Amino acid sequence: MSGSKYITSNLQEVIEGEAPLDFYADDVEGYKQIRILCNQDTIYSLNIKKGGFGSGDAGIVFSYATGRMIFDRASFNAWGQFTWDATKESVVLELHDISLLSSFNIGDAKRYTKDEFLAALWNKIRLTIERSDR
Repeated sequence: MSGSKYITSNLQEVIEGEAPLDFYADDVEGYKQIRILCNQDTIYSLNIKKGGFGSGDAGIVFSYATGRMIFDRASFNAWGQFTWDATKESVVLELHDISLLSSFNIGDAKRYTKDEFLAALWNKIRLTIERSDR
């Protein structure tokens, strides 16, 4: 299962268990668009694009926004590539994060397994939702 499909299906499963949240995902212009809604208002937007920054199929690019996102192909908050990590004995996402999971912390890439990345992303989304006026 590809990274964007894994993220989409697992986020959908988590969101569907959280009343009064709704989940929306669609493929638009080569991106996977994910929207999390509360009372029909978008409270979190995430776009995922496979590839990017010369990494071919091994790469992934993320852009997110609190609330409704205006679609912009050039904007991004994080990018990374999938590589083998011998220590974890797993494929990991080597993520360069501008603000997707952290707060403007550009530096060395952090390595996440799929489950670690999904947990970190859901924690960030959950905190964003808690801070909103839902």
